Amino acid sequence: MAALNENDLRDVLLVRAFEEASGDGELLAEREGEVATREARASLGASGSEVQSDALLVERARLLRVRIDRSYPSAARVREASAHIGVPLWLVFLLSLLFGLAVDRLGASGSINLLSFPILGLLAWNLGVYVVTFVSDLVARPGASAGEGEASRRTAGGFVARGVLWAAAPQRFWRGGHARGGDGGAVGVALQRYARDWFRIAAPLFVARGRTWLHVGAIGVVLGAIGGLYLRGLVLHYDASWESTFLTADAVHGLLEFLFSPAAALLGQPVPTVEAIAAMRAPAEGGDAALWIHYYAVTAALFVVLPRGLMALFASVRSRRLSRALPFDLEGDAYFLKLLSVDRGGDQVAVVQAYSYRPSPRSAEGLTTLLLDVLGGRTRIERLEPSEYGDAPAQVAATRGEEAVCRVVLFTIAQSPEHEVHGDYLRALRAAQSEGGGRRSLLVVLDRGPLLERLPRDEEGATRLAERERAWQRVLDDAGLQAVACTLDGEVDATAIERAREGLLAVSGGAA
Repeated sequence: MAALNENDLRDVLLVRAFEEASGDGELLAEREGEVATREARASLGASGSEVQSDALLVERARLLRVRIDRSYPSAARVREASAHIGVPLWLVFLLSLLFGLAVDRLGASGSINLLSFPILGLLAWNLGVYVVTFVSDLVARPGASAGEGEASRRTAGGFVARGVLWAAAPQRFWRGGHARGGDGGAVGVALQRYARDWFRIAAPLFVARGRTWLHVGAIGVVLGAIGGLYLRGLVLHYDASWESTFLTADAVHGLLEFLFSPAAALLGQPVPTVEAIAAMRAPAEGGDAALWIHYYAVTAALFVVLPRGLMALFASVRSRRLSRALPFDLEGDAYFLKLLSVDRGGDQVAVVQAYSYRPSPRSAEGLTTLLLDVLGGRTRIERLEPSEYGDAPAQVAATRGEEAVCRVVLFTIAQSPEHEVHGDYLRALRAAQSEGGGRRSLLVVLDRGPLLERLPRDEEGATRLAERERAWQRVLDDAGLQAVACTLDGEVDATAIERAREGLLAVSGGAA
């Protein structure tokens, strides 16, 4: 995982969307990307040498975004729209404060019902929010390893992200800028891709910001309600009473004592006795409401303003941290792997051997391209003679100094896999690789090309190919391995690169 600040990441994602939607260079010519890469390296003072990947991405994106903004004005509008989502905290607080003032209605009768008071409902609501948030976060915690963005959507705050995404409406940003710009075709595809990628990656940031808004809003509502109590109490006189069909004076006293004990301790004013509570039962005139207003105000401060303030602070700190360093997948994305391949693999060697199969020159070239994209353009590739059917894995040097050794075994999917032959070979190869010194990894590649040449180009052919792939997968599962199945004698696509990265198994010395 890598991390960039949100502005730089938007630039990187916008450029990526345009490059991947360009096709044959309709939007950005391949040469423009190559020139931008060279200029970015030169500006970083590292031309021809290894540079920090995130710095190169940011500088390269900055150069290409100038070209995109100049040629496609709608792209700049969409990017700016996606950068200004939400409302300022002061406005959230002001609106919620006014709402709290409007909610608090002591009533024309001049009496406060202690059991149906608006602030009592606000207290109950906030306590419910705390319980739901705690429980849902606790339940989601074991799944945090699945990714911060995914885990955040499983918490109580996840609905905040969905709400913000709905309000932000990625397609609305795209349609607005796209329609006004008059661009079509590949530009529309690029802008839609940018919107999807940005709102997906930035989901944790939206959750943090949304939680901050909600906490600040809750504080504003309660402060508005409390302020309304005191403002009205300055010019009006209110009595406090209660009424209930089922509760007795003892039950009401117990409830109020439980609710207001902390406030009573801080104020130094004990909760009235059962007799006093009984005397306040409607239709009696009740007692003076001032003490009860103080109770509610202190209780709201203790159980709403203080905890919500801390929660707002934590959410704000988290959103600021994410804004400065928003994580995204750099190692598992084919676009970034290919773009940064030239700077990777300096300490890597790939030892390639085909099993009972001699690949064509085009397939061998395709495999080289795949390995350089996955492992890095500076990877040294060594090829062993293809093994014969039933042979044991070839031995390689136990150590290569500081180099990481990746064993690559190439099968043709045209062969029917056998647990006793191919499965035993894979298990032996994994064991041999695990016993070697240094950093070692293993990659299994299935070449579809030879089988596709023999299959009809119809539904029957697709069915037979799928059945053969499932048969190979069963053998691989028994050996505890994954494989990348692709057509090596054609262009290696992004999906193959990403699957190869996922299937790269570190068998010794840490991650691959």
